Amino acid sequence: MNWLCIRCRHEFPFYPEKIGIDDFGIYVFCPHCGRRNQLINVGKRGRIALQQTGK
Repeated sequence: MNWLCIRCRHEFPFYPEKIGIDDFGIYVFCPHCGRRNQLINVGKRGRIALQQTGK
């Protein structure tokens, strides 16, 4: 599974330890341009499944 930065379109690998959470939500930073890419939980029934948002 890879992430795709919404600013620079750089594709980078999924590393669970790189995912952050704060008062603004769940996110991952692009290692290429530093853009904060928002993530949402799309899991069902107590499961966590993260997906990037287009914001």
